[in-house]
Amino acid sequence: MNTRRPGVLWLAVAVALLLASPALAAQATDGEPPLEALARLEAARRLDDLSGELWPHWEVSDASFALYRPDEICYLIHHQAPPDEFERMRGRLPVRGRIYSGPASADAVTPATGTLGGEPTAYLHLDEFAEQPLPAAFREAFRAHNAGHCPALSDPVELFEGYPLTPKNLVLADIECDLLLRAVRAPDDSLEQRTLEFLAVRAVRRIGILGEAVNYERWLEVAHGLPTYIGERCRHEAAAFLTGDSSEMLAAGLGEPRCFEACAEGAGTFRWYSSDRFTCTGAAVCMLLDRLAPDWKREVEEDCVEPYEVLWGMLRTRIPKASKVLERYDVDTRTAEKEAYIDGTKSGPEKLFEEITEGDQPILIVDTHLLASSQVSYDPENIVEVDDHRFVHERVIKIECSGGTHIHVIGRPVAAVVGEGEFDIERLVMAAPEEYSVTVGGQPLALSCGVHEITGHLSVEGPGLSIEAEAGIVMVGEAKVTFMLHR
Repeated sequence: MNTRRPGVLWLAVAVALLLASPALAAQATDGEPPLEALARLEAARRLDDLSGELWPHWEVSDASFALYRPDEICYLIHHQAPPDEFERMRGRLPVRGRIYSGPASADAVTPATGTLGGEPTAYLHLDEFAEQPLPAAFREAFRAHNAGHCPALSDPVELFEGYPLTPKNLVLADIECDLLLRAVRAPDDSLEQRTLEFLAVRAVRRIGILGEAVNYERWLEVAHGLPTYIGERCRHEAAAFLTGDSSEMLAAGLGEPRCFEACAEGAGTFRWYSSDRFTCTGAAVCMLLDRLAPDWKREVEEDCVEPYEVLWGMLRTRIPKASKVLERYDVDTRTAEKEAYIDGTKSGPEKLFEEITEGDQPILIVDTHLLASSQVSYDPENIVEVDDHRFVHERVIKIECSGGTHIHVIGRPVAAVVGEGEFDIERLVMAAPEEYSVTVGGQPLALSCGVHEITGHLSVEGPGLSIEAEAGIVMVGEAKVTFMLHR
């Protein structure tokens, strides 16, 4: 591990450059490079001894950085694959190595992806970096490290049907975060019991949501929560590693914790429930592991497993019944209050979509994501958009696929879940006709509960409904029949 600290000569040159001209020290104004920010970033990059203390076998100096301000200039520091729009900067600069500058509006500069030119990159917004240079640099450098080291854990999970903002899920999320916060603050003699209570409620909450949503939560806790933990640990540990001028350059923001223990901060907004809170819960889970299993980081680093799975694996055999934990909370009253609140915030299209997909009537689901060569036609005058991935076709939708497979729904409202493209239909949901027939290989299929494999030509016929397919399965529940079609 490289344990070199910034050399005296380099620091003297950097400080001299900072003081040489007020105009040059400005933060990217009038086209001048942000010398102060670059000097601070270089000082942060020299703290491999600190990064090694925070995470095994990690050297912050290995990171490539993009220092940017939207719609202005982006500076690439120690980047191996600068885009064509970027040019190398010349002159006296407080960085050891190459710096490139280019438009922050370039197509290649996409902070949400965490990569630039195919290379994992630590994106730093100039304004945030000025407020808390060291925690921000370490947080984003570790994000890039984790994306390169364990890419499967960092691959985004997109929810085509949106995060389940149901009253029950939201109430249990409130309780779960309260229990997590209590565990983080617990004295040693009650730490394990508090952690077990948190695990019990999280387990029962996740049973009640789709597996896709669980994967989404897990991704957020690793992709955002784990880097946030590194940034917050940096605040606590950095002072012992800063000396001389580097201490002055990097001291800002070290005493201002943001999201280490405040799991429930910002509760009440749908954005918090569906995304922001997992940054905090992911960091808090890591903090619990620091106390319960000091060697947990090596397991995460070597096996590319998420921290929560380490915690779950340690304690799952001793988890209490969630019902016992929830007795302390008035779940029914809180659920009714949340239901009224959610209903008052829903748009007309959302309510229409839910009337079809979550109503009391029996429903049919046609899962089409495994089909190929689909052609979709519908009446654009009678389509209601809920969001980018959910639509209601009020009059007609027809899907034609290779091999003679087709789904026609005419004169019946149908909810459609789509993927990335307008015609990338993933699933259709509709109220079941009062009478309809299902045949396989010309023989009637008894719709008894269970899973039925399609061993011959499938035909579904009813008022305004026609499905023809050659392969797939039929899954029958109490009030739901799902046709999962494939080639």
